[in-house]
Amino acid sequence: MEIAKTLREDLPEELVVSMKKTKEALDQLWDPFASEYFSRDFVTHKLLTTSSIGALMPLYAGCITKERAKVLVELLENKHRFGPAYPVPTAPLDSPQFDPMRYWQGPTWVNTNWMIIDGLKRYGFNDHAEALRESTLELIAKSGFTNTLTR
Repeated sequence: MEIAKTLREDLPEELVVSMKKTKEALDQLWDPFASEYFSRDFVTHKLLTTSSIGALMPLYAGCITKERAKVLVELLENKHRFGPAYPVPTAPLDSPQFDPMRYWQGPTWVNTNWMIIDGLKRYGFNDHAEALRESTLELIAKSGFTNTLTR
């Protein structure tokens, strides 16, 4: 939408409708009691209340409220959840599934960090974005692009 606005072009109506449905679907992933976004089981349609880095991805989507973005920033600031020496782990540190050596259960990923950094900037959390950018670059300098773990 931002690109089309910049180019002063209209988006096809079917794309606008699809984008609206995506925003609505994302809103349905919000759990007000946990103050977190969760994934949904495809078969049962119930929220899978296991926390993951996915809870922070709505920042990148750019279609959540500033208030919810602030809640996600607070989640990101929680050192017991997403605050290892080199954030952001793919599974929270306090999760029983957390294992820094297992794919998608703990290692820090540069690509997901980039998405979170971009989302933080969108919502004006520039200091947070810069801190995460710096720690990500430090991690790459220390470990390279492969096996970037949360150690």
